Amino acid sequence: MAALKAKFKGMGGLRDAGGVTDLFKQEQKQQQASIKRCVLTGVQLLAEGLSDRSDFAAGFDWAAEQLRQVGLAKLAAEVVLAKAARHLAKKEVEAAAAIYKTFELRDPALRAAAATNLSFLYLLEGDLAAAARYTDLALKTDRYNAQAHVNRGVVLLEAGSLEDARQAFSDAAAIQPLCVQALYNLGVVNLRLGDPEAALLPLRKLHNLLPDQPEVVHCLALAADMSGDIASAIRWLEVLTSLVPHDPGVLCKLGAIYHRLEEEAKSLGYYQDAHRVWPVNLDVISWLGAYHVRSEVYERAIPYFELAAAIQPQEVKWALMTASCYRRIGAFGQALRKYQSIVSNHPGNVEALRYLVALCQELGRPREVEKYSDLLRRAERAEAAEAAATSAAATMQQQQTATGNQAYGATAAGGAGTAAAPVDLYAAGNGTSLDSHLAARSRRPTAQQEAVNSGNKGGDEWGEEPLGEDLLPM
Repeated sequence: MAALKAKFKGMGGLRDAGGVTDLFKQEQKQQQASIKRCVLTGVQLLAEGLSDRSDFAAGFDWAAEQLRQVGLAKLAAEVVLAKAARHLAKKEVEAAAAIYKTFELRDPALRAAAATNLSFLYLLEGDLAAAARYTDLALKTDRYNAQAHVNRGVVLLEAGSLEDARQAFSDAAAIQPLCVQALYNLGVVNLRLGDPEAALLPLRKLHNLLPDQPEVVHCLALAADMSGDIASAIRWLEVLTSLVPHDPGVLCKLGAIYHRLEEEAKSLGYYQDAHRVWPVNLDVISWLGAYHVRSEVYERAIPYFELAAAIQPQEVKWALMTASCYRRIGAFGQALRKYQSIVSNHPGNVEALRYLVALCQELGRPREVEKYSDLLRRAERAEAAEAAATSAAATMQQQQTATGNQAYGATAAGGAGTAAAPVDLYAAGNGTSLDSHLAARSRRPTAQQEAVNSGNKGGDEWGEEPLGEDLLPM
């Protein structure tokens, strides 16, 4: 340790005078960095060797204490940071956070590193306020900390401020041009802002660094598709299938693109592959069933609609489609039983009752015709009454809204006559910290997934007309 101390400290005597040039200073820094790496690597290996599996921290503590005794306090602090990183690797987040918090009053460089790691931990836990606080601390200590700028961008992105997040990621990429996190997040935020051209530059640079990263290739395909370059989108998606050959989302995307290009054979192949990988995807099931209906091969569409009905038993449209397919191929007995099952589970379904009446007339069953005709009249009256009630409620809601708007206008007119302009807390140059931004801004709403092919009325009319796009996946 004494020899190491002399070696490490003996390099600090160079001065910028006489024949000493910047080349010597650069050489000095490189040697110090090399010694630091070797020491840290050796100390960590020694600490691992001295520790048992149940208590690895003891070895790190011993190594840090030995470095402190010979006056290498900064290296000892680096060992402590390595111990915190080991806690993170073992998913002991609280222990790592406790270590990082002890660096708040230490050397600025160490304090910035600890604050950056703490902000990252709080981001993983979803505590945006704490993440913002430590991100501000890290940037206050070192404004050229690329990782802190990345964390700031993530906080702003989660808060819904996309433009400010883009600026933060751009700052990180400018400070550290090969920062993987900055490049990826910059591409993602540009895509979310609807600017695929701006997203391509960082994503291509990142692809050169990480050519086999599926997430990067997927973003490149998405950017190409958004910009209208269909050929490039297909090329990137095909590259992606070589990296993740059994991803149903990628196969569905390729199928959707070829469907837009009206290349039905290729589209069918990709959708069938996606169905084999993930048989319960309703978008894929509905597309395959609709394809066979358009091709008038109704017997092949039946298994898909029956599978959809098994997945969504409360959705009556799948059973109606199955029954209609039976009618189209002339299997009237099976169609009759399917319609009877629908009426049993959904007594007020007008469409099923209408076809039951028609089928019973064709099959010569007068008693059942009378029975289902009576049920049909009752269902139609109930449907008309429900439609009238819904219309009346909508009209009343519109009248209440209009009355409320008039009352609000009268109140505003009776006031001072001016409205305070909204304050943009994210405007450049206002000196507001990220923590203040987050406190003043609510989190962005989470988009809800749209129901699959809901409300399909008149679903039995696609035998004579082209099938509507409501059955096709988005």
